[in-house]
This record gives sequence, C-alpha cells and structure tokens, in this order.
Amino acid sequence: MKRDLKELLRKGIIEKTESDKEVARSLMRTADNDIQVAKDNLKANHHDWALAIAYNAMLSAGRTLMTTRGYRTCGGAHHLTVVLFNHPAQRCFNTCINIQ
Repeated sequence: MKRDLKELLRKGIIEKTESDKEVARSLMRTADNDIQVAKDNLKANHHDWALAIAYNAMLSAGRTLMTTRGYRTCGGAHHLTVVLFNHPAQRCFNTCINIQ
C-alpha cells in the first residue's frame, strides 16, 4: 500500500489533504442512495441507467475511502485515480464500514 501511495503522489495524481469524516459520510450516503436507485432501475429493466448509477456509486465509495485517509485526486483522470487508489477493493470495504 505505501509503495502504491508513494507512486500516485509522485505522479501528481493524488495529494494529501485533511481527513474529513463529515464529507466521507455524505459521500457514503450518496453511494448508498445510488445503489438503491440502480437496483430500482434494474427492476424496471433500465439497464443502461442502472449501470451508470452503479458506476457513480462506485466513485462515491472510492472517494469516501480517499477522504477518510486524507487524500484527494488532482490533475486529470479523476475517475481512474479513484480506481487506482482503491485497488484492491477490499481496502474500501473495510474503511467504509468503519466510518458508518
């Protein structure tokens, strides 16, 4: 993990910031809501919308982890940066559970 963070910092695609649990909670509420809306869209056979909304939930959950750890994206490619920061996904799951 430390090597991965050092590499992302070196490349200038993440930066250190203050950890903010309120922002993290808000992002997690957004992710939870998006997951429910995606499920509703699946039930209504709106598969394209369900996918788009589920993707947004993944980004919000990933940003939750970044925020709790005191990082944020910078530069371009914010979506890719969130994914790179959160690989493997198990880290996100464990951290998100601890902030709720």
